[in-house]
Amino acid sequence: MSEKKIVKKTLRYVFNTRELADIAAKVSQLVREVEDREARKKAVAAQLKAEHEQSVNELRMMSGKHRDGYEWRDIDCEVEKNFRMGLVTTTRLDTGEIVEERGMTTEERQQALKLEPKPEPESEPENGSVQEPDSSLDTDDDTDGGDGDDEGDGDDDGDGDGEAPINIEA
Repeated sequence: MSEKKIVKKTLRYVFNTRELADIAAKVSQLVREVEDREARKKAVAAQLKAEHEQSVNELRMMSGKHRDGYEWRDIDCEVEKNFRMGLVTTTRLDTGEIVEERGMTTEERQQALKLEPKPEPESEPENGSVQEPDSSLDTDDDTDGGDGDDEGDGDDDGDGDGEAPINIEA
């Protein structure tokens, strides 16, 4: 008598054409997934590295501030020029502390003149006619010594000697 039974045994199996095509498609898909994950891994690693470096830099900066106890900032200050004393004083507005006091330079000693603005010239009449000049505005009113050149130097002949010419009539 013989006895038969079916058992599983690991043996060599040769793929048919369809199975090989399916395997090739799966390999291609897996290669693409691996490459995508590698690219994402690099991107995430680069992002994490950048974040890490930013944190390290901020840590260094903050520990330096803590160690030093100060930092440099732009602070509003008032600059006062005392012409009587010849001093320039710079004072912090936030604390009132005098941060600089020095002597005035030659240029700083010169005070600006406070001049009144020049009056606006009168506008032309609307009818287009030209106004005659005011006869009370004589261009040579002889207030400068009568030199006629209106320079206020009393030198009518313009030779720079400050004297008016002598008129001798024969």
